[in-house]
Amino acid sequence: MKLLQALLALFSCAFLPLFAADLSDLTYTTTNGEVTIADCDTTASGELVIPDIIEGNPVTRIRDYAFRHCSSLTSITIPDSVTSIGLGGFHDCINLTSITIPDGVTSIGDWAFYNCTNLTNITIPDSVTSIGLGVFHDCTNLTNIKIPDSVTSIGDHTFDNCISLTSITIPEGVTSIGKGAFQSCSKLTSITIPEGVTSIGKGAFQSCISLTSITFMGAAPTVGDDVFSGVADGAEAPVSNEFVDSFRLIGNNWNGLTLDWILTWTTTNSEVTITDCKTNASGELVIPATIEGNPVTSIGADAFASCVRLTSITIPDSVTSIGTSAFWDCSSLTSIIFQGAAPTVGINAFSGVADGAEALVTIENQVSFGESCEKWNNLTVRSSEPPPQSLEVQLAQMTAERDAAIAERDARFTEDQIHAMSADSTIGMNDEGNVEIKINFFESADLVTFAPFTVAPESVSVVDGNICLEFTPKDAAFFRFRIE
Repeated sequence: MKLLQALLALFSCAFLPLFAADLSDLTYTTTNGEVTIADCDTTASGELVIPDIIEGNPVTRIRDYAFRHCSSLTSITIPDSVTSIGLGGFHDCINLTSITIPDGVTSIGDWAFYNCTNLTNITIPDSVTSIGLGVFHDCTNLTNIKIPDSVTSIGDHTFDNCISLTSITIPEGVTSIGKGAFQSCSKLTSITIPEGVTSIGKGAFQSCISLTSITFMGAAPTVGDDVFSGVADGAEAPVSNEFVDSFRLIGNNWNGLTLDWILTWTTTNSEVTITDCKTNASGELVIPATIEGNPVTSIGADAFASCVRLTSITIPDSVTSIGTSAFWDCSSLTSIIFQGAAPTVGINAFSGVADGAEALVTIENQVSFGESCEKWNNLTVRSSEPPPQSLEVQLAQMTAERDAAIAERDARFTEDQIHAMSADSTIGMNDEGNVEIKINFFESADLVTFAPFTVAPESVSVVDGNICLEFTPKDAAFFRFRIE
């Protein structure tokens, strides 16, 4: 019976909740009314919720190495009041499976989560702008992480040896990737390098043995040694065609990668024909006007056939012909932007594009797309520029400009100066008894001093009872006349 009681007691103990760490396990300091967590008892275990207020003061900082070697902690909640996590803050917390980083954190120190081998996922708040040196180094069970759009740089060895990481999205705002940043991420199969990245450090993707696709959205960045050393055999670098020339350093090979263009082309007599497009191409695609220094003049038959994920394509003004079924079954293609005049097209060139697909053309090239400029090769033609202003709008604009000019003139000159330009209405009789009108002309550059000058009318006429003198004005800025 005693044995049975002992077994029952042991069995019941197995279901008791784990001990939760609390404030008594923490050491902290208070400076200027703000609390810094300085240390934690390495024997603390289970879940820990760091309070947001200690002794009436907000907790704002996790000091360097504050939780280092706290290997029995499984979960940590950081309060919203915390704004910074220090160097190696959670170094070697090997049983930590989850941690909540609040939105107020702006900086995460180097090596902050180094060797947290059981950490499986973590969300970095939008307030963080850079991820420092080795922050997630050796987080071997980390499978998923979201880098916020606010981040502009990824430091050296940040994700080094994260061997369970299968995918990661680098935000568009990132401009640099540090050396060894993704080294030995052996399950990473593909990665997209945003357009803004201008430098990649030494060995950044070294020994990523499953990495088969590195997509570059921009021009070729500067790279250190061995950046792609040890990636999967035959790994390819899909490259946006706008930046094709920047990658063509040695044939089709760049930094040990086989370059994989979205477009395929041939060059004959120094003219390029687009012959194919990868069917997984998606979104907006701009066909470059030149490739390898030669103009792109034609799009071949079936070149974009079944590219069902393309939504918009821009055709440069250098293209003069489009082949049969060139865009056949591009069912998501709604916008074809023509930068030049209408090219010649083959049968069914745009058959199967999205309902209501439009050909966006410039005003100066609109006529070349058809008499009515409404339909062309089954596409609705629409100007990519605003229509010219109506006559009413033009007249209103001219009136407004005139009124503005008068207002500007009135603001520049005094009333006396303006009156000084008026006619002197004196009319006399000549010796023959006829009414004689003498008109004297004066010129002035300053509206103060006027000098007389002789005018030889080019013509004299009577229009609706009015005597009209037509003459070529001189170069003076202002004129007035006097009638005697």
